[in-house]
Amino acid sequence: MSIQSKILKEIVPFLAYRTKLPATKKISIVLHTLLNIWIIYIGIIFLAKPFYCEHEVHVKNLSFYSCDENHGVKKELLFTAYNHIEGNELFATTPIRFIYLNNTFFYNLANIADFIYGKSYAATLMSNSLLKLLDFEKKVSMRYRDDNESESIEAIMVHEAIHVLQYQRYGFFKVRFKIPQWVIEGYAVYSSLPLSKVYNYHQFKQLPFEKMKYFSMHQKYILWGQMVKHAIKKMHKSVDDLHLGKVDYDEVLDSLLREYNVTGR
Repeated sequence: MSIQSKILKEIVPFLAYRTKLPATKKISIVLHTLLNIWIIYIGIIFLAKPFYCEHEVHVKNLSFYSCDENHGVKKELLFTAYNHIEGNELFATTPIRFIYLNNTFFYNLANIADFIYGKSYAATLMSNSLLKLLDFEKKVSMRYRDDNESESIEAIMVHEAIHVLQYQRYGFFKVRFKIPQWVIEGYAVYSSLPLSKVYNYHQFKQLPFEKMKYFSMHQKYILWGQMVKHAIKKMHKSVDDLHLGKVDYDEVLDSLLREYNVTGR
């Protein structure tokens, strides 16, 4: 059956509220249609040049797309991010695009994980990073508009750029499905530590370690960043060994807690 025939025989009758189709079929069509719309939307965001982001700023292989100006601030942010990741072991000249969506609804629509894991500062897929709720004057991003917790834009850009470099070095499917999340996110946090306001050593020391099994995702990021830092700096594990699953989570965690004389795991 041709696509045109399927549309006429299934979707159009459903939209016209005809009752010939079973309820399960109607639900299937709705879900299928929504999925297709979402895939098209993701394609526009991540694959095509953002048609709604007319302002572009470029520094080396980093690009910033947005609907507003502030070109000077964005160029400064890009320079800081580039200078920071240039010395990273995963560094490569792969293009990295930062897309600022100042509409939270469109950001959440593109980043479905927000509905599962909680609100995020940014999201990355392949070589594209979505940013939201940026205050260019203070150079911070907010998880929520009324949230007191903010993160420096530079730290977010470095964090997301590291994810792009992880995709480039280890491959999309390994990063998404094989490499442990504590390594993926922990290494991105570790790489942004000097710039981060919320994932630093002070925040780590404030963690309620006696309730570790109940840590929120935000608390886990703080812990994972320190675990990766400990594995690299104290245990002398290589970045590749971490990402290729040659480093044991419990071994690193126990060693880290012993280092700071922490109990309660």
